Amino acid sequence: MDAPQNEFYTEPRPETLVAFDLRVYGAQPRFNREKRAWWPHATVERLDKDHAVLVVRTGGAREIAR
Repeated sequence: MDAPQNEFYTEPRPETLVAFDLRVYGAQPRFNREKRAWWPHATVERLDKDHAVLVVRTGGAREIAR
């Protein structure tokens, strides 16, 4: 039996996850800079009020460079 991913998806989209502990000094400005730099090739997932994950879809940098 094939894995379900092979049946329903043509190609998995590679992603890079960057976790931020926003309680650390300087983390909030860095998080904001990264979020602006990668937008719209990234999404933000909030784990709680002090932790966020920036999900960057691989290949976005090539599109930004164009």
